[in-house]
Amino acid sequence: MRQYSTVEGLPNNAVRALHVDSRGLLWIGTENGLSKMENGTFRNFFESDGLAFNSVWAIGEDHLNQMWFGSYGGGLTMFDGRSFHIFNTENGLIDDRIRHLYSYQDKMLVGTENGISIIHVENGKVESLPETQRDAARNYTSGFFESTGRLFYTTYRHGVYEIIFHPSGTTVKKIHDHAPIYALGHLNDKIFTSNKGHVDVFEVEKFIAANPKQEGAFGQSVVWSYIPGPEQTVFGTAWGIYQQDGGLFVISENNMKSFKRHTNLESRNFISGVYDQETQSLFVGTTDKGLFKITLNESVLFSGERPSETKGFAGSDKLEAILYEDGLSLVESGKFLKNSNFKEAQESFLKKLKYPLPKHEEDFFELNYDMEADDMVFYSLLENNSLLWVNTNIGIFGISKEGEFIEYVPIHSYVIGFNPENELITNHPYGGLRIFDDLKHFRHRYFAPEDPLTPTQLAGIIQSDTVSYFASVFSGLYSYSRQTGFRSFLDEGTWEEKKFKTIHRGENGKIFLGGEFGDLFIYDPRQGFGNLETIAKDKIVGNGIIFIETFKDAIFIGTETGLNIYQEGTVRFFNHEQGLGSGLIS
Repeated sequence: MRQYSTVEGLPNNAVRALHVDSRGLLWIGTENGLSKMENGTFRNFFESDGLAFNSVWAIGEDHLNQMWFGSYGGGLTMFDGRSFHIFNTENGLIDDRIRHLYSYQDKMLVGTENGISIIHVENGKVESLPETQRDAARNYTSGFFESTGRLFYTTYRHGVYEIIFHPSGTTVKKIHDHAPIYALGHLNDKIFTSNKGHVDVFEVEKFIAANPKQEGAFGQSVVWSYIPGPEQTVFGTAWGIYQQDGGLFVISENNMKSFKRHTNLESRNFISGVYDQETQSLFVGTTDKGLFKITLNESVLFSGERPSETKGFAGSDKLEAILYEDGLSLVESGKFLKNSNFKEAQESFLKKLKYPLPKHEEDFFELNYDMEADDMVFYSLLENNSLLWVNTNIGIFGISKEGEFIEYVPIHSYVIGFNPENELITNHPYGGLRIFDDLKHFRHRYFAPEDPLTPTQLAGIIQSDTVSYFASVFSGLYSYSRQTGFRSFLDEGTWEEKKFKTIHRGENGKIFLGGEFGDLFIYDPRQGFGNLETIAKDKIVGNGIIFIETFKDAIFIGTETGLNIYQEGTVRFFNHEQGLGSGLIS
């Protein structure tokens, strides 16, 4: 087995799509660039080279052996071997957020966040199907498949459809309402659909009937890709979103087993994969650790383990706490709260709750209250109103600096923050937002994702003395105050930058935002966007900004290759060669 990350030349460590083309070349779609792997080396492509957008979520190859790259947010790019050609909503594409590509006869089918487009390869004509657009939050295309000469596609929560081609045009027919389908696998005579926490399996002929009869359900996590391997082996790459139960699995008709030949794969967040039959190599992509290549014709032994990964710090004048991947260290007292302490605190709080346990409502995932302590995941650490707030996949904990558990909120949220009134703010990446005015009784104000002013898919939340700011991965910068409510800078046309990875507020009140594709923006609310500062990507070593911190007049910029210190227009860079551990910034 071998791991490839930005250290080896990948443009980004979040690998969304993998494809081995007809020439045996591996194409890698990441959150910040496209890469082609040839003879063990990477050649990277970005918007500056002709891509429609740097965030590549889907890859396909048509019958003419031309390559197609679907981005999430910027449309579609076709590469004919000489140059790039862009298809987006401006020239007929139904949606610029692409989930799946599927080559069908002389057509390339484009499955998006909301609807289907068909591109006729030989003349480049775009045919979009408006009847495939529905509730955008539940309508993303989760897969395509063929059976008995018929073509079908599946959606996340709006069911299964057949695409029918007529001489007079293309129509769509609904087959049934089976949901949810996070992802789809069609292997031999079986259909596998990914549910939350398990896999549903059907015989193909029964799945395409009006009333599908399920053959069984099994497994764990959420499987995002089903990969045909050697000798009818099926691999599944799984990422549990909120559960620490993902990984690489072998899937059969009625079970799902961890791929135990390689138990030391460092990530549990696998989202993409492809098998190269020529080299007998399985390639799997992760959300955070890059790409793994596993040669399936030999066994590999592993030994050793890494020190615990650091997740966050707390403290203003002095360091007060460090969050690790296996617990919280309180610096002054020397106390360490491990995952079993958090689990015991959760169980204690649950016995004393003054309200019913929250269920799946308002687009939020309900907790798995039976989760073992060893399966806990620590997300982030914040300090607010004299408490340390630890966000985990078993809930949100408020802890005193002496180590006493004071508050507990039984909900899932990747990103949390506070407003100037010290009210907790929680967000679901594909749903809405909650602001809590009474944690003891779970009273909150809910803001639905259908409202364009509601911040969604957040990278971070910060607060000033009067306003909260929200950086979105896909829809720009927002602000909120009790007096004015929510404000979207993108929606009102004040600032057109859409994609952010991180946000930080400096001691001088300025707001620092790391752009998806490597630029750093500095916004001073007192002066407005007329004085927006930009530190361009080419001045920063690394392809993506992971964190921003400030100290006096210095800006610390963590990227996937090391630490940049920007001061008075110059950059100093530190990585493993200067003693920065492995050089990988978390």
